[in-house]
Amino acid sequence: MKKEMLLKMQEQLEKKVQEAFAKFMETAKTEDVEAYNNLSEQLGKVSEQLAAIEAAELKAKGQKPAETEEKNQKYKKETREWAKKVQEAIAVGSTYSSLVPTEIATGIIEKLNDYGRLAGRVTRHNLTGNYVFTVEGTEASVNYVAEAGSVSETTPALTPINLGAYSLAGLTKISKEAANDPAVDFIDWVINALGKAFAKKLDGEILSGTGSANDHITGILTALAAESDTPHIITDSTALGNFTWANLKKVLAKLGEYRNGGVIIMAQATADYIHEFKDDGKYIFDQNQPLKNIWGMDVVICSQMPAMGTDGNIPVLAANLAYYHVGVRQDVDAQILTEKYADTRQIGIVADMRVDGKPALLDAFVALKTDF
Repeated sequence: MKKEMLLKMQEQLEKKVQEAFAKFMETAKTEDVEAYNNLSEQLGKVSEQLAAIEAAELKAKGQKPAETEEKNQKYKKETREWAKKVQEAIAVGSTYSSLVPTEIATGIIEKLNDYGRLAGRVTRHNLTGNYVFTVEGTEASVNYVAEAGSVSETTPALTPINLGAYSLAGLTKISKEAANDPAVDFIDWVINALGKAFAKKLDGEILSGTGSANDHITGILTALAAESDTPHIITDSTALGNFTWANLKKVLAKLGEYRNGGVIIMAQATADYIHEFKDDGKYIFDQNQPLKNIWGMDVVICSQMPAMGTDGNIPVLAANLAYYHVGVRQDVDAQILTEKYADTRQIGIVADMRVDGKPALLDAFVALKTDF
């Protein structure tokens, strides 16, 4: 009974701590910081009581704590030490730069899945060095053969994909009060803030990365536009007044066998327009529900997609993102900037992640281009 009560208290306190944390992050007022600290202390005491009860339960059953406990303790030690170094640097006004602990780096990378509209759907490789793999190029073929006739030879080709490592960096900021509060909250904030920043940036690069010397990620739209005669781009009179259900069906039909597991990527304004499509005077899509699915493919709203209604843009992309490959290095570097936001009593955190990305099979992607 006591354990159930403590679990309920823990759940309630966790919610209050999150709310208090968000409030003082916004205001940095003394009273808000104190309220947050008090709630954090209460949560810590409840968590300690629960841990003691669970340890006693295991002992009574003759069981040992889970093997992960040792790893958890190591993680807590590493993160506390890292947070302490950051706080000491802030206190003396110096800049601190180093690789973040492995568990923090892994957490940031995992957040790509949680926050990325596209990054969480691609095929991802966690790498320690350059990585080369091959994908389907031209297919083998079979034909009817006459009795005692010879069989025609076909040689299927394989296309090599090389994933390197190029720096993708982001800058975010946090109040000094937050950075000097309990390490676990600061660490969670770092993981969430930087994971979200990297996810948003990587989404844009998956779509439009140029593959140039300073931006080596090759985006899907970039790769499609580079094809001779652009066979995977359907060009149509798609000004807002002309864009029709028939235009959209051409794109989806061309994706063919890759529709299974595919998605339709567009900006919100484009989705709103498509939502209003009619056939024989009747709405095609349920007007009481947001547009979530077309032809069995999820609709993914992505702010980095080009806008509808501008000549030469690509407002709709049908894609099987399993055929887009991203390589991510585990070494995440973080630098603390104490001077950049000194006037607002904040510190900056610059994080650097090494990534690369390329579409592996262009048949898995079809785009609609405006031409009017």
